[in-house]
Amino acid sequence: MAFHRPRPPNRTTHRSATDKELELEQINQELLEILQSEVAINKSNEKYIKDLERKYTRCENEIQSLNKELERLENASEEEKAELRSEISSLKKSLYQAKKEVRDKISYIDSIEKQLQESEERIQNLRHRFK
Repeated sequence: MAFHRPRPPNRTTHRSATDKELELEQINQELLEILQSEVAINKSNEKYIKDLERKYTRCENEIQSLNKELERLENASEEEKAELRSEISSLKKSLYQAKKEVRDKISYIDSIEKQLQESEERIQNLRHRFK
């Protein structure tokens, strides 16, 4: 019966696994930095949107106030009142469009948040696969 020595582990395989782990860690770090950047941008956008919503509400209240003042005008001609009504109507349309654009941006931000969450989950799955 011949005695066989156990072979040492293949060092090239061990090194390539370590290299792969390092590469994954680097990729993970890059993705984490991108994610943190996107989160910061998202927070900034949310703050900006809330500010816009406050301004929108203020403008809406001002328009209502202008409408009430217009109805109380006694010395103004009907032509002048009609012109003022038209201008107020134009303001309302502009304000509505601005609010619509804000809503569109919110849905865009929600979409980005969902993508970021999916990326985080994928990163976690990759981490578990390499453990």
